[in-house]
Amino acid sequence: MTKTEGKGSFMTDTQSLTQLGGQYALPESPDAAVLEKVPNPQPGVRYVARFTCPEFTSLCPVTGQPDFAHLVIDYLPGDWLVESKSLKIYLGSFRNHGAFHEDCTVGVARRLVAEIEPQWLRIGGYWYPEAACRLTFSTRPARRPTTCGYRTRGWPPIVDGDSRQPAANAREEIREQALAAGFDAVGFAPAQAAPEAAERLKSFLAAGMQGDMGWLAEKADRRVGPKALWPEVRSVIVLGMNYGPDHDPLDILDRRDRGGISVYAQGRDYHDIVKKRLKRVARWMHETYGNDVKVFVDTAPVMEKPLAMRGGIGWQGKHTNMVSREFGSWLFLGEIFTTLELSADAPETDHCGGCSRCLDACPTKAFPAPYQLDARRCISYLTIEHKGVIAPEFRRAMGNRIYGCDDCLAVCPW
Repeated sequence: MTKTEGKGSFMTDTQSLTQLGGQYALPESPDAAVLEKVPNPQPGVRYVARFTCPEFTSLCPVTGQPDFAHLVIDYLPGDWLVESKSLKIYLGSFRNHGAFHEDCTVGVARRLVAEIEPQWLRIGGYWYPEAACRLTFSTRPARRPTTCGYRTRGWPPIVDGDSRQPAANAREEIREQALAAGFDAVGFAPAQAAPEAAERLKSFLAAGMQGDMGWLAEKADRRVGPKALWPEVRSVIVLGMNYGPDHDPLDILDRRDRGGISVYAQGRDYHDIVKKRLKRVARWMHETYGNDVKVFVDTAPVMEKPLAMRGGIGWQGKHTNMVSREFGSWLFLGEIFTTLELSADAPETDHCGGCSRCLDACPTKAFPAPYQLDARRCISYLTIEHKGVIAPEFRRAMGNRIYGCDDCLAVCPW
């Protein structure tokens, strides 16, 4: 068996795959580790090889608890396969250095690309305890395959989203998975920006109607469209979860001995519920189609209501909330951004007509005009987002509402 000494060295021999990973001394640095290179035992067969790196731990700066990750280099081999026992020995002796480990893996990938010229390569990994959530640190594509077989059971599909086309019935398969996960409405929207929505946001912020919600202005540039948030996105799947009440939410207003709490806040935190379901669907998509995915709820700078309208979920009513012909104004929204090319649904049209019930019902007159909201006068804003003292002019109108307000939603005839 031959061995080449020096920085970034490769060892080339014709030993069988079972002989890969010989005994090496601990190298002085990861760059000095020996990468073993052997001929591909199945030339002409398209399959993904995995260069594994050991698990490492690091302390989460927020919780102070250990986090675990597993980094891998997946590639489509040509004439050669690569492994390294000495690198794993080195990495195994340097635990609790997550940032270093990532840099090392990127360096190994560069060496691998330079030496064996794989047809396709990606650096990825898994983060624990959410072990099924893929991390992608870097992509090193070369000649991307149109198809790829997976030779080892249990490997996840890891080909880039644009290297395989989804099945013709992908939309219906995704819809079925979303409904099974607990969503009530599913729509497919284009990833392009909606200029009219960006202009409305600009006017809203210019008028100061966001009040104390400074985060709206801070990330306004990322709200203009999906690609501003993630340039690789090609399609957006908009998902709605019905939270409509089984009673009239306005009845509480007659109970002056009790405080009124908005319907959305009377159960478990919807962010946790929606995100868990989004991840379930996104994980299935990744495993099925090999695409990249990102999930969002309303804590991210996503213009979700315009996206929902473009995906056929509903329309933005005169009260500025989403309205569905099936679920009224009672939908939580979430989005899956994907690298899959999926045809968009027909956008929903406005069905408010001449109705003005929501505008007339607002106790603090927070709507200066249809389709416009001045958050500074909205009871939901005043009782949840506002950081200062509530002005006397609003106190009588608030009544017994202590957290949120459902008046404009409850009176909508839809």
